[in-house]
Amino acid sequence: MKYKIASYQNLFTTAQNQGNMITNEDNIQISTYHVKKGASLNISFSDDDLSHNIVVIYIVLNGQIEVCEATSSKIVNANEMIILHPQNNFLIVVKEEANLICINNEGGGDIDQKHVELHKILKEAEENDTYVIGHNYRVSRYSLMIMQMIDPNHDDKSLRFAAGFHDIGKAKLDPVILNKQGKLTDAEFEHIKKHPIYSYEILKEHLGEKVANIAKCHHEKLDGSGYPNGLKAKDIPIESQIIAVADIFDALTTTRSYRDAYSFDQALAIMEEDVINNKINKDVYNALKTLIARKTIEEGKDNILRKQKD
Repeated sequence: MKYKIASYQNLFTTAQNQGNMITNEDNIQISTYHVKKGASLNISFSDDDLSHNIVVIYIVLNGQIEVCEATSSKIVNANEMIILHPQNNFLIVVKEEANLICINNEGGGDIDQKHVELHKILKEAEENDTYVIGHNYRVSRYSLMIMQMIDPNHDDKSLRFAAGFHDIGKAKLDPVILNKQGKLTDAEFEHIKKHPIYSYEILKEHLGEKVANIAKCHHEKLDGSGYPNGLKAKDIPIESQIIAVADIFDALTTTRSYRDAYSFDQALAIMEEDVINNKINKDVYNALKTLIARKTIEEGKDNILRKQKD
């Protein structure tokens, strides 16, 4: 069958990957993705996909990838097929530079216009702060795993979107301050502390109040010492408490401009102090600790997700 192109759209472009969509005269859409070696690609689904339980099928045209879900992962080789269900977030980690094509995209796989716009803004955040590259993806993955351990029956849709875009507000911050090598001044730190508010404003417009509020609260602490609103335990959504733990863990285990990455054991030891001092949720922390002990989150494997920052 000939596929006469009626329209072409670039969905997103970053230093590590690109997504495009072409539409023919019969309004049939095909999306394609190109991802560089060691990079990651987050495949999310729209509300319509969730309500209609759409299944999206991708074919790996070349290369080798690892598809990571909340509780499992599998290797997919060239000419093999991936079937994605909209009940979870999917993180695709590229072993070898790869191309994928979606053959039955009915609005899934980041095609929904609001998600296209969010990915464009997230790209701006990544350009402002290279630490953000891959960070939102990993925090989303860890958060979903933790939620599954704490409450397998919890509807994780809001958590998935809030975690996946929790730092999107950094698109509105000054990149000079974000990338400063030395210690921040009080004024500079106050500027950085505005990013959850900006995330809230962006996500409320695209995904609604609930998702936006969860993202806004990811730096709140149980004892009220967090920001932007100094909320205490009972006022912080459980989803935000989960993102907070995943966020701290990923920050500690990622190399920064001013220090090397901590090992998983070192990170857990540091975070245990936050549990003792009533900063983070003990049950959420223990769930993360269990996932690491069971090697569901594995030090060697999950470090692959950080290669894109090298």
